[in-house]
Amino acid sequence: MIVRASDDSRLGVVTACGNARLYLRKGLVYPQKYAALYAEIADLTKGNVILRRGAESLIEAANAPPDDGPLTHTKPIFSLPQPPSAKP
Repeated sequence: MIVRASDDSRLGVVTACGNARLYLRKGLVYPQKYAALYAEIADLTKGNVILRRGAESLIEAANAPPDDGPLTHTKPIFSLPQPPSAKP
């Protein structure tokens, strides 16, 4: 899922979910890792996570408190298994 600010600017892509935060990365070559509280989410629409504020609602993932429980990591869409094709 893509994470966007309230002004529709792209902030990154969700990489993991914890008990209180979602984790995202921004950039491909040198990705920066951030976290945002679930309370910062304003809306979920069509594969987008819209935050109430912009980049100021993000914290660096290294500075996030470690009390977030086990993380559920997401997989890129292109690596998900494809359903078997129906043959007539």
